[in-house]
Amino acid sequence: MSIYANNPLLSRHSHIRLLRIISVSKSPLDRVTCAFSTFDINSAPKYQALSYEWGPTSPTIVIDVMGQPARIRSNLWNFLSRLRSHGYEDYLWCDAICIDQSNDYERNHQVQLMSQIYRKAHSVLVWLGEEDQYSDITLRSIGLLSSFKQDALRQPHLTERAKIWQGLVALSRRRYWTRIWIVQEITVARDLQLFCGNETVQWSAFATACKFPSDQSTPWAAELWTPLNVEDDRKQHLRRSRGREIHHSTMYGLIKSQKRWPKFVESFETLFVRYQDSGCEDPRDRIFALLSISKEVVLERGFNANYKLNMEDTFLSLMAWGATGPVKIDSRIKFALLAVESMDLRWPSYKLESALRFKSQRSWSYFKWIQQPLAMTVRCQRSGKWPLYNQRSKGRGLDTISDCDDEDYSIRSLPLEISSEFVEYNHGDRHDLDLFGFARSDIRLICIPAVNRRRTWTVVARPSYQFLSHNEQTSEKAEKRKDRELAPTVFEGLNIVEGASERFVLELKNVAQFMEILLTDRGPLPSSSTTAPGRGKGGGSLAAPTNDKTRGLNAVLKGLRIISPITLTAEEEPATSEEDSENESTLTDWKNLVAESEVLAKVKIRKPPIDKPRLSHKLNVYPFSEYY
Repeated sequence: MSIYANNPLLSRHSHIRLLRIISVSKSPLDRVTCAFSTFDINSAPKYQALSYEWGPTSPTIVIDVMGQPARIRSNLWNFLSRLRSHGYEDYLWCDAICIDQSNDYERNHQVQLMSQIYRKAHSVLVWLGEEDQYSDITLRSIGLLSSFKQDALRQPHLTERAKIWQGLVALSRRRYWTRIWIVQEITVARDLQLFCGNETVQWSAFATACKFPSDQSTPWAAELWTPLNVEDDRKQHLRRSRGREIHHSTMYGLIKSQKRWPKFVESFETLFVRYQDSGCEDPRDRIFALLSISKEVVLERGFNANYKLNMEDTFLSLMAWGATGPVKIDSRIKFALLAVESMDLRWPSYKLESALRFKSQRSWSYFKWIQQPLAMTVRCQRSGKWPLYNQRSKGRGLDTISDCDDEDYSIRSLPLEISSEFVEYNHGDRHDLDLFGFARSDIRLICIPAVNRRRTWTVVARPSYQFLSHNEQTSEKAEKRKDRELAPTVFEGLNIVEGASERFVLELKNVAQFMEILLTDRGPLPSSSTTAPGRGKGGGSLAAPTNDKTRGLNAVLKGLRIISPITLTAEEEPATSEEDSENESTLTDWKNLVAESEVLAKVKIRKPPIDKPRLSHKLNVYPFSEYY
């Protein structure tokens, strides 16, 4: 029978299990014996929450839980054994034992409570693992130095401060700090106590010792980082290099986060970038662990984790959750990109609309996503105007709008066609329709004012991307005209609404529309330097450096021409003599600006007070060399 059978966690209740170590024997050779009880988290007795690294899956060690054998990993067994030797008999919360890890429902339920569990704990007990060469003297000395009020009592322990520096660096390199879940466990804790081997120290004292440059208002910490009384330059450099490495470590970053929270809460994007190298056993944990302490959740409502869903469904449920308000409109595409990166999601078979020539080329993912509703607004921006002409499609008797007015199809692209369902104009007229786009994507949408809705536009098409080769345009031109079947854009019929301060949002209706924007945003750059109108290079990409002293500005200037301050056009118009004169003057001004920019670009940057640590081997200083 399962050890959890007599202590179930009731659904729709904030219940947790709390563990107690039964002191049958303090011998490290004897089996650890535990028992747990179930409590409501809001009325639970005082308890400590354990924070530790799960470690390798083998070997495992048997303990007794509720009179039955249960296997746990060796690192947790070491922690429980040390707690038993320290005489801990209070209630404990430990995820590996207090949660039935084989029950997905229970895991989902407890993950939602994880932040509360560590916030409400009387203290969080941090286990860094077994002792090493300097860990004992480091923690013992910090504990003693922080407790002595008189200088004379501190002096004997300061003679070993070089070893304490090395010990702090070694502790900052421990694998414990690389776990993604500890970010939440430490950040929200009210108080913490640090364990390593047989030694223990209060978190506040440990945090003070790690501060470099030291806190001058705390005498013992200032004395701890006092330079050595030796003339050896290498040993003096050792102090600075140790302090800088600690300052830039993940360990010290968490010390600062715990001190500032919850007065200072950061966004999910900021947390994700900072802890992107932290590890987890399930890729979704990277999102679940950080969301619970991010600004999006702390100020709104939490996300219901569900381990039964596959990666793609988890991603889509995250997007639907974010669309309800927790994730800001301007950050939704970026949030989605971070989630995709975290879960390593790929859709290699999906074909973007920019690569389509016929309806039959749609990917199977498109037909699945088009059926999945997703009510979401994403930020867009007005890009200008797009000139179109009304004409009749040959052989079909359908009034259409086209982005070319030439009877010959051999110009730059296939004509863009818009059904008269959306547009009703006189034959032969030119119309400047509104063009909208996205800051980080090459998607452009052609829109017309919506009927019976103020400050609203309706998407009618996308600019044409498809190009015909010369042979196709000449020998098979008539056949192409007859059989060509254009694929309508997935955005057709959507509304763009203008809000305050001329800020626009596109109202999406299904997953296919969102994924087209997302995957276009992530798409590779075109192989050719020549791009289609409205296509451009993907957002966030850097061009290759050139040998040109103007850093490539001349190449850009050759293709730039300002037509008007508001209207953008794809057509070439002959320049007048006045315009030629103005262009020459403008080009001269540009040359002057480029020359000045080269001087202004050479900015002198002040050296920060604390540099990142240099590689030790460059100065022949080894991390744990014995100089003393």
